[in-house]
Amino acid sequence: MQFCSNCKQNIFAPRLDMNLSSIHEKLRSDSGPTSVQPDEITSILQNAQRDLDDYDREIHRLESHRMVLIAEKEHTQEIMKQVQCLLVPIRKIPDEILGCIFDECCDMNHFSNCFDVDDVESPIDRGGQLRTKPALVLNSVCSRWRRIALSLPQI
Repeated sequence: MQFCSNCKQNIFAPRLDMNLSSIHEKLRSDSGPTSVQPDEITSILQNAQRDLDDYDREIHRLESHRMVLIAEKEHTQEIMKQVQCLLVPIRKIPDEILGCIFDECCDMNHFSNCFDVDDVESPIDRGGQLRTKPALVLNSVCSRWRRIALSLPQI
């Protein structure tokens, strides 16, 4: 077995001579069994079987490596999405200004009849009901917004 000098992986080298013109000639000839050497045929078949086994191992190794690469790619894409979120403009707004915005938004909080006991549907935004409860929405966006909203006594 040979190994790559860079990655130390097995370099697959087939044992079987893919140029089997001598076998083709023997298959097409009128010669009898004396022209075919059983030991030669057995050796060719054994080498072919070893090559098939090596192909299977190499395919399995490459598929495993492919799966690892796919997982690493997906992880990298997820990291990119998270890092890109750090660039959104809303993150640049100071907490004090967000607090003022939240205060203006929450002038119309109406929590009466928020949950109807007889109603089996979710009370979340049926027909735009969350529009009347902006404090609930603001508290649900992210931990920063929740912290800011909870720090405002008027909300």
